[in-house]
Amino acid sequence: MKTVVRVLFVFMLSVGFLPVGAARAATTPADPTCALVAAQLGLNYESVVLDGAITCTLYPKGLRWNRDVVFFAHGYNDARQPIGIPWDTQLVRGDVNLPQLVTALGYAFSTTSYRANGLAVQEGLADVVALANHIRAVNSRARRFYLAGASEGGLVTALGIERYPTLFTGGLSTCGPIGSFRQQVQYWEDFRVAFDQAFPTLLYQPTDYGPSTPIYIDPFVVQNWEGVAAGYVLPTLAADPGTVAALLAQTGVPYDAADPEATAAASILELLYYNVQSTNDGRLALNPSMTPDQLPPPSLLGNPYSNPGYVTPEYPTGLLPDPVALANLKAYETTGKPGRPLIILHTTGDPVIPISQPLRYVAKALAAGRLSRATFLPINRYGHCNFTPVELVLGFYTMVFHSTHTAFSSAQLRAALPDSADRAAFKQLKQDMLDNTK
Repeated sequence: MKTVVRVLFVFMLSVGFLPVGAARAATTPADPTCALVAAQLGLNYESVVLDGAITCTLYPKGLRWNRDVVFFAHGYNDARQPIGIPWDTQLVRGDVNLPQLVTALGYAFSTTSYRANGLAVQEGLADVVALANHIRAVNSRARRFYLAGASEGGLVTALGIERYPTLFTGGLSTCGPIGSFRQQVQYWEDFRVAFDQAFPTLLYQPTDYGPSTPIYIDPFVVQNWEGVAAGYVLPTLAADPGTVAALLAQTGVPYDAADPEATAAASILELLYYNVQSTNDGRLALNPSMTPDQLPPPSLLGNPYSNPGYVTPEYPTGLLPDPVALANLKAYETTGKPGRPLIILHTTGDPVIPISQPLRYVAKALAAGRLSRATFLPINRYGHCNFTPVELVLGFYTMVFHSTHTAFSSAQLRAALPDSADRAAFKQLKQDMLDNTK
């Protein structure tokens, strides 16, 4: 009898050490790419739909999993795209492979598509929290939960660490509008106003497609932005570098001085992309009682942007914010009071979400008496979310160390950064950051 009990105990113990995904390998995953990535990296997985959001959780096998989970909140997906996890645009980009980096360090990696695209900060936060609660319920081995995100997901992360300190142990917010979402909207729209003044016939008064204002984008332009950008905007920018330079100087939008021609145009196109793809969608999200036919001028419904001096035939009283939109915008604002350690990674030359955003958050945290929980790691480089694997590992390391006072082992670093030059760069960067905080 004792032998039977011992065998049963060993069996139950071994089952307890299996990630939930291992028991579901025979089922059809909600996201086939999740299963493919798991096979490529030698991982177990679970992929289910939760409240309309497609999820993927990747577990290192056996004892390689340290029982902690990293949840990734992705950045902006425009409303033209189907609901899905942005594997090839955000999770695997250039030499950065987020699932591989995280699981190589021994952590499970979990992400969600969100239930909606476009302005989906609130939906994204709800879906990340739902995914974390799901894993807590189905996997008894799961221990600590961390939250990381990029761009729009960086804001999701900051809000998650402020609002759910009992669920998440620490956070890594990268390149997000975490200082003030209203100021981020102002930045985008102020640039669009300046762009129209510099190049009035490209979007405001074009000849080959419908006119667009800073707060209303013609549906043809939304749906066919890539063709409009390549066929009309880019050639005009290339033909008039003087006006391009003056526009960037006026607005303070950064570009890379080492490659001014290409990066000046890239900065402008990135900012116009967010204006074109997020304006109509954002107005509808900020005033849910609206319908799409209430978007065109002179309607100001759903508009969070303020520019009373922008007086045109379309807007004879200027651009004034909709009180309903402003009231709903408050849900997107951080408090500067992280309940757990929050690490902030941001490039100094980000044209899309300017460096003023993390600086504003740090000021908020200082005023709230929470600066000890907000650590800012600036990266001196041009570009939006333009980080190297070494920098991401450093940000992740800093989050874990501040949360648990546990350093990565040499074996973990070798697994995540197999190149010895990268490990040396990590150690140097860590020392530099330490010196800068003294």
